[in-house]
Amino acid sequence: MSTRQEGYASGRARKERILEAAVAAFGASGFEHATLTDIATACGVSRQGLLHHFASKEELLTAVLQRRDDTDRRSFDAALANNRTPSEALAEIIADNAQSPTVMRLYTVLSAEATNPDHAAHDYFAALYTRLRAQLTEAIATAQDAGDAPSGLPPETFATLLLAIKDGLALQALLSPGEVDPVRTIRELTAALEGAGR
Repeated sequence: MSTRQEGYASGRARKERILEAAVAAFGASGFEHATLTDIATACGVSRQGLLHHFASKEELLTAVLQRRDDTDRRSFDAALANNRTPSEALAEIIADNAQSPTVMRLYTVLSAEATNPDHAAHDYFAALYTRLRAQLTEAIATAQDAGDAPSGLPPETFATLLLAIKDGLALQALLSPGEVDPVRTIRELTAALEGAGR
């Protein structure tokens, strides 16, 4: 490997460490209370080194959220491509997220904070939920047309309810670890809904 390639690899690894530390910090303290200095210290770089990769705390937050969103989108698209129903695809995302309580906490904390219109992530989350509802609505409509999803609810209503259930289950699982199984719960609920709708 050339010196330049080694430098690129080292830079990518450092950027990944920063993102991991930011996930933990934002999830534990929220956006307002987490500091760039704390995040830099946690991943073993200087504050200036962190700012080399992310010019501001807002830019770092956007990168953290985008990383999670990209992972979920790939998981959802792959599940649909493997002939899973939209509800099953959402359950797979929940299962993936449940493997990392830190990421679940991050998303839960920041989405709640972002209901404040002045929050740095407000526009991000508003746009995200608009896109998720549209994506899920389209997938549900296609499944309903094929007879693979209950037809008793309009697709947009079903999509909105599934997203609310997903986020509510994450919150309950974080508050009561071991008492609430979000994956089992959403699978049982969607199976019941799909059974009743056929």
